Amino acid sequence: MSKTNTKYTSQHIDNQSFDEGLQVKVTELINTSGVLINPATEETLQAVLDASGGGGLSSYSFMQDSPSAESGYFYTVKINSSDAWLMVRDPSDGATPRKFANVGNNALVTTWSDAWTDRATLTYDTLDNITL
Repeated sequence: MSKTNTKYTSQHIDNQSFDEGLQVKVTELINTSGVLINPATEETLQAVLDASGGGGLSSYSFMQDSPSAESGYFYTVKINSSDAWLMVRDPSDGATPRKFANVGNNALVTTWSDAWTDRATLTYDTLDNITL
């Protein structure tokens, strides 16, 4: 296949970079070496947080997780240096977004071990709606 000098209109480019199913523009991220980066991973989010000065998720350390799905979800609980807990709930089918819970939206659950015990009944929300 030979390289062409075809110039695309901005409308054509916009049409090619739009996800009809999700109704959002699509962008692929690459690193400085040109390698594709998957932005939908906790590691990528962590790298962004670290690059922006830390805080957020970077201040939490792993404590326990569920090795298999429980009622359609995988759970991971983390704590930070102040013993504040953060529960991460991932859907086993990948169809809905990852949700988070902490003492901010579960005021009566004050320890990570209690959060782990109550993981199925905690109140969850998106990361941008909870305070870390």
